[in-house]
Amino acid sequence: MPEGLEKWLRLSVQPRRLERKDFLWKPGKSNQNLYFVQSGLLRIYHRTGGKEISFAFAKEQDICVCLNSFFDGQDTIEYIQALKKTTVYYIDQEQLRRAYASFPELNYTGRLIAEKYLLLLYRRVAGMWMQKAADKYRWTIQHHPWLLERIPSKYLASYMGMTPVMLCRLKKMSA
Repeated sequence: MPEGLEKWLRLSVQPRRLERKDFLWKPGKSNQNLYFVQSGLLRIYHRTGGKEISFAFAKEQDICVCLNSFFDGQDTIEYIQALKKTTVYYIDQEQLRRAYASFPELNYTGRLIAEKYLLLLYRRVAGMWMQKAADKYRWTIQHHPWLLERIPSKYLASYMGMTPVMLCRLKKMSA
């Protein structure tokens, strides 16, 4: 990392610490921040029909962002909540754009990160969409075993589009 970029990041990136169950974000306003999870675990979810639907999880070394808000300025529908004590570092969109303009080498890194997360999203949709519960469970074990180790079953079940009872049955069958 070029010295100037490292210095700029140290001055621009802000830390935020969350206790378990604290909210990093709630819906209803625009969120222009890009978060990097240094430690801990976040759940990104929304509420619909009286249910909480887990959309994603962010662990150490992951990026977390409210995509529609970050890129389009729309109000978010997502909640971002800490599942355990968590530390994130964040930068807002305008700061990131200035960094891209001032440090062209950062554009390459940003593109690689965007490609990584787009591919992860594609694989999740392809691996889970229109699949039976057992196939979703096998896919999760194969591609993201850490989810089964770290995420409470009620949140994991909503992420996989099944009931907690079904998830419990699948876990018992595979044990």
